[in-house]
Amino acid sequence: MIIRPYEPADAAILVRLFRKNVPTAFGENEIAEYADFLPNNTDPYFVAEYNGQVVGACGYYLIQDGQTARICWILTDPDAKGLGIGRALLQHNLDLIRQHPAVQLIECSTSQVAYQFFEKFGFQLQYTKPDVWAPGLDLYFMSMASLPPPTPSCFRRGLGVVNSDAPKSHLLLFVVNQQRHLGFFDQSSYMIRVQQAIEKARFWIQLHHNQIGMRRIELVFG
Repeated sequence: MIIRPYEPADAAILVRLFRKNVPTAFGENEIAEYADFLPNNTDPYFVAEYNGQVVGACGYYLIQDGQTARICWILTDPDAKGLGIGRALLQHNLDLIRQHPAVQLIECSTSQVAYQFFEKFGFQLQYTKPDVWAPGLDLYFMSMASLPPPTPSCFRRGLGVVNSDAPKSHLLLFVVNQQRHLGFFDQSSYMIRVQQAIEKARFWIQLHHNQIGMRRIELVFG
């Protein structure tokens, strides 16, 4: 996958991708707004390519106080679901935002369709408003601190027990034989207690041990 700056030649394919997400993720009324945004935007906006095809886009901008950044117009090709395109695009933008030393807060306006995706990155829901984007498609306004939370010292190699008194877990990720095995990501682990995460890990290890022939497994909390 390649993530690169948006180019004017991308506009037509991005509008087609946008239409493919209507009405599931966007309202019909937003198509014209997005089509107008692309040629007039002067803020950072990025495109994801997979196998030479444009498969998504995402950008951000800074508001006037210079201390707040906002994610804007993140979308992916629904036919390319499961490739981690949205995750890569959002992470790329977050990394760039964090290079602005004055930025203290990152915000995004999403919907009930995607708010759990943003929660995985540490965004927290601030409020909701019904039917903002389209009938049945609600506004979910979310924000997070610019700096990621510190990683607690609860990392252990092998199958040993991670400190059960460690802070609440923001992320549970399995790394098997130096790879993210089966793309496993515990979507329910945000803000659960570490001990509960450990039990989930033990169950997964028992379930897949024979299948993967693991030489090593690491539990990473952060």
